[in-house]
Amino acid sequence: MSVSNERLQDDKLSAKVDAKDDKMLVTYDPLETGRGYVSPAVMLEFGARSTGDPLLYRSTNFVGSNRGRRRGAAE
Repeated sequence: MSVSNERLQDDKLSAKVDAKDDKMLVTYDPLETGRGYVSPAVMLEFGARSTGDPLLYRSTNFVGSNRGRRRGAAE
């Protein structure tokens, strides 16, 4: 997970990635405060009952896709 945390740091994002087994937990500073209805964390789970090895290895870029976008800008 060091690569993910390094990338978050490079992009100056206040988030952290922790991993255990087949799960990644991304925690971040909330943009707004409220009553705690939504937790400032996202859990990503990987795996399935019989996935086996992937047929193709592909890289992903989940952080860099937001570069240059302003908060609230139309998509």
